Amino acid sequence: IENKTMPLEASYDWRQTASLIVVEIPLKGSSSSEVNIIAADCLLKISFGRYLLHLDLLEPIIDEKCIAKIKNGKLTLKIPKREPQMWKSLQIDGLSKSELKARRAAALEAKSSLENELLSKAKDRKIEDEHKALRKQMALEEDERQHIDDLKSEEKRVAEETIFNAIAQDQNLESKLLPQNQNHSQDFPKKVPISNPTTINEKETIKSSDPIDDDNFDNFDEDEVNAMLADDDEEEEEDYELVEVPQTDLGQDTQEMMEEDIEEGYTPSPRTGGVVKFNFTPRIFPTPMRESKQYEEEDWIAKNRNHLRNNPQLKPQLDALDIGDSDPTWLKGKGDDYYRGRDYRAALNAYTTALEIAPSMTAVLANRGACHLQLGELVRCVEDCDTLLATLDMEAMGVDANPGDVVKLSMRVKALARRGAAKCSQGLFDEALQDLKHAAYLSPSDDSLDNDLLRVDKLAKCDKLKKEADGLLGAGKLDSALETYTKTLELDSRFVSALSNRAACYLALGLYEECATDCTKALDLLATDPNDTSALQLETGPLTNSQLPSGPVPPAGSTKRRTWVLKTVTRRGVAMSQLGRMEEAVTDYRLACKLDPTDENLKRDLEALEKQIETPNTEEEAPNTEKKEDMNSSD
Repeated sequence: IENKTMPLEASYDWRQTASLIVVEIPLKGSSSSEVNIIAADCLLKISFGRYLLHLDLLEPIIDEKCIAKIKNGKLTLKIPKREPQMWKSLQIDGLSKSELKARRAAALEAKSSLENELLSKAKDRKIEDEHKALRKQMALEEDERQHIDDLKSEEKRVAEETIFNAIAQDQNLESKLLPQNQNHSQDFPKKVPISNPTTINEKETIKSSDPIDDDNFDNFDEDEVNAMLADDDEEEEEDYELVEVPQTDLGQDTQEMMEEDIEEGYTPSPRTGGVVKFNFTPRIFPTPMRESKQYEEEDWIAKNRNHLRNNPQLKPQLDALDIGDSDPTWLKGKGDDYYRGRDYRAALNAYTTALEIAPSMTAVLANRGACHLQLGELVRCVEDCDTLLATLDMEAMGVDANPGDVVKLSMRVKALARRGAAKCSQGLFDEALQDLKHAAYLSPSDDSLDNDLLRVDKLAKCDKLKKEADGLLGAGKLDSALETYTKTLELDSRFVSALSNRAACYLALGLYEECATDCTKALDLLATDPNDTSALQLETGPLTNSQLPSGPVPPAGSTKRRTWVLKTVTRRGVAMSQLGRMEEAVTDYRLACKLDPTDENLKRDLEALEKQIETPNTEEEAPNTEKKEDMNSSD
């Protein structure tokens, strides 16, 4: 028996003013870390150590402005009153326990609502502060970009001005050295004194009619040209104007001389330094690009994206990849490509990633449900279809809903059909019938839905008869069970669970030929999926029956389906041994041993059959490896 001690009531003193209450509580050796204070509208609760103080205040207080101080082993609370007035007493009197309880609950609820409101305001304020900081940062970045643009514009202006000045210098130099060439003759321009603004002094004018021979022009050197220019400068001070010389082709020597003068006269200033940053594309695989197989890497990433996102080190790199990796529309298209290529697992991963980014994409949710159905993940298929139908119902009740939306209607019909198919595979035929009836009602022109509806209705009847026969078989009523299994197979000869169980019934009745026949039919139906156990196909050769099994059949490759195949093969092996067809019995037992290598009983019976074949004259009892309950058990 636990020994629970009741808390002791703490003592206190109080005093008041018109607007304030002061409560002093001795802590009696308790530390400040042990003190717990709850202040509500009309409630004050203090606990420390073994002590508890519960005060139901006379009037409301402003609990959010309560001040608590601990000094010299005493707790002092200063609590503002909501309405300034003098109280007759600290606590209220005359209330029953239920009224006090309701009053306390109301006070705590009001405090909780206020705290939630303050928390919401703090959250909104934090978001607003983040938005302000973001806008401020954006403004700073914009100012910095503008400053950089201004610097670039200034540098461009200075560079252009420098280039224009250099061009002007070149033109001045060219005007001094460029000869006038008319009719392929070359004349030097000279400054001509002007005695009258309208007339040119003939004695100072160079006549254009005095030609200069090309051979003599080549003999001029730089010193002679400078001397000629110096002589002109020593002329009497008069007004000069430059005789305009038409643009002519320069000789090679003159052009080279001009280029030398330009190179010596002007040297552009060096450019200012800067920093260039390079950003490399993030990659999941650390191998160098020259050694990587990019297409295979991208395909692998798309298939394993969900697992990569769970890794905290790889998720940032995955988010920083190409924009397509974070674009739900791109991911949906990628998933559609995988689905058309029958790579349902990769399509499932692509659709799941798209839904993580955009959960409202109903088309992606519908396609993912189809992937689950193709992969045999029936429960997840039903979940996706339920979510899709609920989302479509919510959208249909919206203000802007369009009742005649063909896309939404088609999506709803497909979701109902897929959910019906999944429930049919689970053996929930009544629920599957409801979904298919609803889908057929929404799409009356779809003949395939009508055919599926008839098919599921037949399966529901077969399932009901098969369950009835299973009960009779379990009760030992073999004849009645056999008759009921036969009725089931008359409705649908491919109801594989009824076929296998009728074989068990034949075996128990000693009808070995019929048992072997039913087992062979059941194995053909179970082996129609190429992804099923490979041991069965290795022993029996190519499949001869292209019909699919009906009824609730476990997915190919599952443990339950493997168990069905093992039981059926073992039953046929027992029947063959009882019929004296030992080689066929040995073949079935070898196959059973491959399906379940851990079963020692199967191995011992196989050894007995092999010895019996080697020594046919010895009479040994045919093996019967199945226990009675195993032979008569229903699938």
